[in-house]
Amino acid sequence: MFAKLNIISAAELTPRQSCIPSLPNCYVRVVAGGAERETGVVERSDDPLWKEEFMVPVKGDDMSVDIQLWHKSTVPLRSYKIGGIEILWPDLLKLQFAQQGKPIRLSLTRKKIKGDVGHVLLTAAEVDDTSAGKTAVKSADGETRLAKLDVLNDDMVGLLQSVANKLNDFTGMLNNLSQLHPLASVAFGIVANVVKAINAQVSRDIEIIGLIKIMDEANSFLGDFRGMQDITPRLTGFVSATLKQTVECSSFIREYCHVGFMTRLAQQSFNSSSAAKIVTFKKAFQDLQSLRVEGATVQSVVVSYRVLDVASAIRRDQVLERLRAANMDTSGRPSCLPNTRIQFQKDLTNWVMTPSEQNILYLYGVTGSGKSTLATTVANFFRELHRLGAFLFFSRKPPHTTEPSGVIRTLAAQLALFDARIGQAIASAIEQYPGATEGPLASQFKELLVKPLNTLDVDVFTKDGHAMSSEGPILIVLDALDECGDTASRAELMDVLVKHTSELPSWLRFIFTSRPDKDISLAMESCPNVFRTPLDVKNPANIADVAAYVRNTLGAIRTAPKNRNLGLGSDWPGEDAIRELSRRAAGLFVWATTACSFIDSHNPRTPLNALLKGGTASAPEEALAELYETTLETVGDWKDPEFSSGFRTILGAIAVAEEPLKADTIDEVLGHPNALPSIHTIESLGCVLTWTSNHPIRIVHPSFHDYITSTRCKDYPWYIDVSLHRRTLGVNCLYHVAEYLTRNPGKIGGLKSRDTARRDLSAGLQHAFRFWVEYVCTITDDVGVLAGDVATMLVSTRFLDWCTIVDIIWTRYIALDLTYKLLTWVKVRLPSFISRSRPLYS
Repeated sequence: MFAKLNIISAAELTPRQSCIPSLPNCYVRVVAGGAERETGVVERSDDPLWKEEFMVPVKGDDMSVDIQLWHKSTVPLRSYKIGGIEILWPDLLKLQFAQQGKPIRLSLTRKKIKGDVGHVLLTAAEVDDTSAGKTAVKSADGETRLAKLDVLNDDMVGLLQSVANKLNDFTGMLNNLSQLHPLASVAFGIVANVVKAINAQVSRDIEIIGLIKIMDEANSFLGDFRGMQDITPRLTGFVSATLKQTVECSSFIREYCHVGFMTRLAQQSFNSSSAAKIVTFKKAFQDLQSLRVEGATVQSVVVSYRVLDVASAIRRDQVLERLRAANMDTSGRPSCLPNTRIQFQKDLTNWVMTPSEQNILYLYGVTGSGKSTLATTVANFFRELHRLGAFLFFSRKPPHTTEPSGVIRTLAAQLALFDARIGQAIASAIEQYPGATEGPLASQFKELLVKPLNTLDVDVFTKDGHAMSSEGPILIVLDALDECGDTASRAELMDVLVKHTSELPSWLRFIFTSRPDKDISLAMESCPNVFRTPLDVKNPANIADVAAYVRNTLGAIRTAPKNRNLGLGSDWPGEDAIRELSRRAAGLFVWATTACSFIDSHNPRTPLNALLKGGTASAPEEALAELYETTLETVGDWKDPEFSSGFRTILGAIAVAEEPLKADTIDEVLGHPNALPSIHTIESLGCVLTWTSNHPIRIVHPSFHDYITSTRCKDYPWYIDVSLHRRTLGVNCLYHVAEYLTRNPGKIGGLKSRDTARRDLSAGLQHAFRFWVEYVCTITDDVGVLAGDVATMLVSTRFLDWCTIVDIIWTRYIALDLTYKLLTWVKVRLPSFISRSRPLYS
């Protein structure tokens, strides 16, 4: 709810006595609900008339409304309060009710003055959020008029306050579910932060004031929107670009005023290059305004005040090869659904942008609560601002994105790719200390990150260039730490993160996400530079988000063209069904998305009824298990041996494969010529799997993998025995590799390049060459049956041919790692081979 105030006029004023009598320049300021609003200034009048409307949020029944009448002096620091009145909002509404719609007359008082010093006329009403949006522009008009006097005085603080007011009004107008809301909130927050931090006596630099003027003008069009319906898709692009540019420009001004992340050492190099950045920012805002006026489509990329130099490709490749970074493709990771998790997005982005002693935000919550989705959304936001330094995500299920031993190297590699200066600093560190990429994680962290990154307050290219700390925060995301190895294998990594992250520069901001596993929770609690934030699925805002998603998605299913002949009623599935589904979700977005995808089938009524008839779980984890059980029960006839066996074979390959595979690649690797195509088997699993003809099959959420591979499913026909299915893939991949090398003994020499090799080898063969060792080395039982095929591979010429192909398509480091892993496994599992394969071991 919002308090709607219409400030009409004031009269019978008693301004301060002055040696030169003059009429006051009057304006009204209202402070309530954590917000501050001001009318325009009426110059030289003791009976000013405004008739201005604006909104403030209602914060509780005991909210106080402070109404102040001020004189705005043309002389800096000489403005003063003529009088005021403070009244509780419920009492103000009672006065309005008694007036039966007529204006309220409120008497004003001033300290040390007996009696009244005047009165104001106003009306008051309480309105909902939608009505508030329609009138927000009126207060923005008043702020614009107020800003004019600031412009005339070249008052930097006043100009920034004008920008903040516009952004605040625009944020208040937006529906809380709008995708623009987090961005507008961040823009407002950082501008307001600058206003608070800068002392009013800061020196008046003409150029920086000119930049703020242009930024103020560029944001003025936000006041033209009367409500959400005015923001068309084309204008959304301009609003988003303007807000992002405001974030970057305000961050630059914050560093300019020495109240941000910049160290004292960096100030000289920052000041020497700030003039060029001011010109660039001005042009960016002016270009946006011109394109908007011309009706063009926004094409501009956000101008960052970071230095976006590009590293030499040769040097970059050399660094990456030495670091042996894990491949982390974030392109397929889901972001927050539209109009959801708005408050969480605002909180996380504001934390990243605000300097603090705590440089780690630890976000924790139960399985399926949306931690990874939220982390991806925030990461994408900062990627657009050129501020995402690294994004590492972990997974217990294949493909394993990285083990704890590779985290520091992968982090260093991503930072090196992100910024050429960081890349050069890390490359120099490796050249000076070749062992930096090896050894204990604490040593890697120190040599690859702490030492090189702390040199960047003096630019590594020129003494006159930007220093990193003068360019604002850089975000690093480590998502799903609980899936990085296990408790024992990640112990060293957690110890390094806890003890040494505080040694990194303050402009590096970290977000860690995890389930609340004991070892990680204890480590985070003992770390003073960690800000801990729970993702509570029982939070009312989260519950409301889930319910809104269920309602909107089922509405879309009802009106979908493919369902137009099903006779679904205009209120299908009914409010009771929506409430029940929302309740069963237990606050889990993954439950809601999976359930809605399950319902969106050939006949939505059937899966909906199946879900509503299922059991009711009391805990989030149980709710997910029951949902997956209901889903799998409906995919086919589990009493049919052919279906049951074929389904497990295909789903098992999807669940345990070392990398996501396309359907035809799975068919090739499994090699069952008479079996049904795998795409036919998984067609009914669109609610838990995702794929296209050009993209591999992926499990939508890790919780589904955990469910089908857990011992709780051992008595169900869809249980996936991980060791059994990895054995199946290992045996098949080994067979394909051995057969290819046997049939093509002289062909290897013709594979001169990576492109040639990839054209010659099918996708299934490439997978087999890369991963047969990974699969085989997990086999611990009945290994004797593999002896013949392994012996075929250990023939020296054939083995060297395999290594050559791995080196060509991937890297020699992978070939060496796989060779070491295989020979170690053979030594333990097939010791009789050692004497026969002595040349390989030597």
